[in-house]
Amino acid sequence: MSVTTHMNNGFVKYTHPTYNEIQMACRHIAEFIHYNDSGIGKVDNIVGITRGGLMPAVELSHLMNIPMETVNYSSKDGAGDDKNHANELPNVKGNSILLVDDICDSGHTLKELKEIYEGRGYNVFTAVIYYKTQTKPVFNPDVWAVNISQNFGWIIFPHETQ
Repeated sequence: MSVTTHMNNGFVKYTHPTYNEIQMACRHIAEFIHYNDSGIGKVDNIVGITRGGLMPAVELSHLMNIPMETVNYSSKDGAGDDKNHANELPNVKGNSILLVDDICDSGHTLKELKEIYEGRGYNVFTAVIYYKTQTKPVFNPDVWAVNISQNFGWIIFPHETQ
């Protein structure tokens, strides 16, 4: 997947992937899960993490013909934020879920949600469009479309305003 990058003094300042590039990335993820020995297996439900994970979750839901739910959660909101209380997160149908987000940067959001849902008895897998590789990762997603370095710059998705 190629993306348009905007440089500043030789460093990537920001990247602006198109809708088509996001769709291609989702197709790559869906095909990897379906056709390769990804270790993911059967997925009963896709859970899109608001807000960034909704677009790829919808696309994956259509491509894989799997129902989708949403969860409003972010590790950036802080421990005191009421919306991050585990007992307020929605239960989903089935035994196996695919958590979907647009990017795995620090990994905290995916790690926390995976632990919460595993604590509820779900078999949880994770997928992201962009995975920022880290020296000492907090969390590694199960599948991603594009691997980028930690100093890659900002990603402005087509559904976001600049």
